[in-house]
Amino acid sequence: LEFRRVLFRSVKGVLQLCCRISNIRQFLLSKFCINLKNSSLFINFLQILRQKYKKTYKLRCNPHPYMIAIIDYGVGNLQSIKNALIEIGCQLCITNEIEEIEGADRIILPGVGSFAEGINNIKKLGLDKCLHEQIIIKKKPFLGICLGMQLIAKEGFEGGHNQGLGWIDGSVKKLELNEKGLKLPHIGWNDIQIRLNSILFKDAKEDTNFYFVHGYHLICNDE
Repeated sequence: LEFRRVLFRSVKGVLQLCCRISNIRQFLLSKFCINLKNSSLFINFLQILRQKYKKTYKLRCNPHPYMIAIIDYGVGNLQSIKNALIEIGCQLCITNEIEEIEGADRIILPGVGSFAEGINNIKKLGLDKCLHEQIIIKKKPFLGICLGMQLIAKEGFEGGHNQGLGWIDGSVKKLELNEKGLKLPHIGWNDIQIRLNSILFKDAKEDTNFYFVHGYHLICNDE
């Protein structure tokens, strides 16, 4: 009986410790990795830990010198992108504030959902003019992911006919299936054909597989 009590206390103590560690981690991520001013503080915090506990703790990589703004316009898997950037040592902010976007060095436009909802949200927030100025006029490096990539087209037909940001002369249209047995939306792993050299595919091989979840695609008028 006494052995069971000791075992129970030990297990209970371990569980409480795990909960505390998890809570501390969530607290640090929420407090130090969301806004423009404090994202660098989290990296500094990790550096202090590395100096104090060199034998037991070390950063995965050195902090990236640029501030990356992840645009929050109500449709997008922001947490996954944030976690990926933190993993490689990037400084970031998740924002829809114009001042923070203007102060960023790089911009990522994510997105999950329909073309109509995405472009309407961007315009309601007044981000279309801000993004055009920062990316097209000031030439800040930009990455569009999923719907975020589609929204830079001239127009889209998902959820009706809507004008996009217009940075690329192209249309986002529903996939047309010419082969029997294929289904929409297109979900699963597939390989790709790289037509133009790009830094995005610098380390990708011809037989590299990518994961797809979409029913619409961007057709460029000038490939």
